[in-house]
Amino acid sequence: MVKDTQSHPLKSMVETLNDYLETRIDLIKYKTIDQSSSVLSTLVTSVILILGIFLFLFLLCIGLSFYLGEILGKTYYGFFAVGGFFAVAMIILYLNRHKWIKAPFGDMIVKNMFNH
Repeated sequence: MVKDTQSHPLKSMVETLNDYLETRIDLIKYKTIDQSSSVLSTLVTSVILILGIFLFLFLLCIGLSFYLGEILGKTYYGFFAVGGFFAVAMIILYLNRHKWIKAPFGDMIVKNMFNH
C-alpha cells in the first residue's frame, strides 16, 4: 500500500511535466508559423511592389527612348542611349551589390523574423 501512495505523486508529476512539454512544443510551433507567415507576407508584398515599380520604369524607359529618338533624329538612337544608361547603372549596382542590396535585405529579413 505504501508503494502505491508514493508512485501516485510521481505519476502526477510526470503527467504534469508531459503536459507542460506538449504545451511548450505547441507554443514553439505557433511562434514559428507566425514568424514564417510574417516573413512570407513581407516577401509577397515586396515582390508586388517591385513588379509595379518595374512596370512603371519599363514604360517610362520606352517613352524616354522614343522621345530621345525624336530629339536625336533616329528612334533607335534613343533606345541605345537608354540602354547605355542602364548598362552603366547595372555595373555600378553590381559593384555595390553587397552594400546596397544584400546587407539591407538580409537585415530586413532577420529583423522581421525576430521582431515577434
